[in-house]
Amino acid sequence: MLFYILDFLEKAGCFIRNHFHIYCPGCGGTRAVEALFKLQLMKSLYYNPAVILMLLTAVFLQGVKILEAKRGIRIYKARIIAYSAFLVIWFSYFVIRNILLVCYGIDMLGDFS
Repeated sequence: MLFYILDFLEKAGCFIRNHFHIYCPGCGGTRAVEALFKLQLMKSLYYNPAVILMLLTAVFLQGVKILEAKRGIRIYKARIIAYSAFLVIWFSYFVIRNILLVCYGIDMLGDFS
C-alpha cells in the first residue's frame, strides 16, 4: 500500500521542477524514502539527504525529550541546534544541487536529461 502511494507521488511530479526547471528542496524525497525502505542508505542520501537527516533529527529530539522528562527541565538549546543544523544542511544541498544543474549542467537526479 505504501509503495503505491509513493509511486503516485512520484508520477505526480513537482510543480517547481516542471515550471521553473530547477529542483525544489524536496525533489528526490519520494525516491529517497523508497530507497530507505529498501535499506539502500547511500542511494537514499544521494536522492535527498533530508529524509535521513529528518529521521536522525527526530531520533535526537526524542532523546532530548526523554532527557527532559528525567531531569524535569526544558533543553531549548539542543532543540534549536538540531532544527538549525537540519535546515542549514537541507538548504545547502538545495543550493548546491541547483548550482550544479544551472551553471554546470550536472543533473544529479536525471530529471532534466
